[in-house]
Amino acid sequence: MAVVRSGGVTASAIIALLGSALTGAMALLMLVSAAVLSRPDAREAMARQPQAPPVSPVAMSIGMGVVLLVFAAWGIVGAVGLMRLRRWGRASFLAFGGMLAAFGALNVVGSLLAAALMSSMPFPDPQPPRGLLTGIVVAMALVSLAVCGLGAWWLIFFNRRDVKAQFADSLAVGSDRVPIPMRVLLVAWLFVGAAFAAPLALASQPPLPAFILGFELHGWTAWLVMLCQLGVAVVAGVGLLRRRFGAHALAIGVVLYGILNFLLVVAVPGRLTRLLTMYQSTSAQGLPPTFVDSMLPLVIAMGLGANVVFIALLGSARGAYRRACLAPR
Repeated sequence: MAVVRSGGVTASAIIALLGSALTGAMALLMLVSAAVLSRPDAREAMARQPQAPPVSPVAMSIGMGVVLLVFAAWGIVGAVGLMRLRRWGRASFLAFGGMLAAFGALNVVGSLLAAALMSSMPFPDPQPPRGLLTGIVVAMALVSLAVCGLGAWWLIFFNRRDVKAQFADSLAVGSDRVPIPMRVLLVAWLFVGAAFAAPLALASQPPLPAFILGFELHGWTAWLVMLCQLGVAVVAGVGLLRRRFGAHALAIGVVLYGILNFLLVVAVPGRLTRLLTMYQSTSAQGLPPTFVDSMLPLVIAMGLGANVVFIALLGSARGAYRRACLAPR
């Protein structure tokens, strides 16, 4: 007997197709922008700027365009697989859900904190109006909240027993009998997403410093350390998605190392302030000097808070994740 596709599955596929079309259009816009910025007159105009941006606008546009194209293609293929009730289509939407929920939640927190800071921060230039800037940030927070909600809904919906049964074709459900806990999925996809930070880190100008147990590194050693740190995080994330229980311990180790490294960076007097000042001088032009001082406790709180949340999510799901790893394949 043919399996009837539920309305929720069809709606998810349609949402993904619309989102993929929008993402593809944004990707083409970024690539066109890169072509425009590559023109001689545009390069001359950028060269006359008093301070160079931290990342080449051309490299940034090309990188973002390629990443958006990959996600657009993945979304279209995943939606087609979902409409045809393929198990890999359901797996794609679990991946989408984890990434949307994780990054959407982080954007909500960041946007609201930025709006709170801008409401009390003195700006030397009254244009554009403070209220307009705050409104834009709040609107971004609302959009991020909707994205986070969509991702959380997909994680819940596609783990429901009746929905999974629609994708149990001629193959056994296997490891889907014991699903990976959503808490682990959130952390896993956030770790996998760290791979997208590598091109931006390598293309930054001036090169960003790296830290290993509090020691500051520059040049090619900094790039090597950053790539290794991001690589370990990606390996941990992929291992969690592939139900490797050892990846759970590796992920916790990555987070604990991040906490220790961050605390050692903060422990050196003036280092974090200097780094924020460097960021302001290259990519936050126009902000008042007091912005750096106001951001300092916020950066510390967010850095520690995010890692503590990761530890709590992984630790509380250890037993459930172990059962998922030991389930029949």
